Amino acid sequence: MHIGLVKVFFVLATFTSLAVYAVSYDEITDIEALAVHFGELTFEQHFLEEDMEFIWFYFKDIDYSFLVNTETGEVCHHFKGKKRESCFPASYFE
Repeated sequence: MHIGLVKVFFVLATFTSLAVYAVSYDEITDIEALAVHFGELTFEQHFLEEDMEFIWFYFKDIDYSFLVNTETGEVCHHFKGKKRESCFPASYFE
């Protein structure tokens, strides 16, 4: 019985910590927040898409990417991995 409770507690703790970690990415809304939360980035690339300029930031330590609109300074998309995605998914994958 005791071992079963320990397993349940471990599973709940794991899911809770993952949910908190994922929510923290949603709270990062601008380029200043990126610097505060993550510090050193691994990769940075400027690119144009639909006549707008963006910066792609990748952080290897967390294996996560953020796209920032340079005009507004806001994060328009964030995702796991280093394969660049888009703030305009329909046009990017057509």
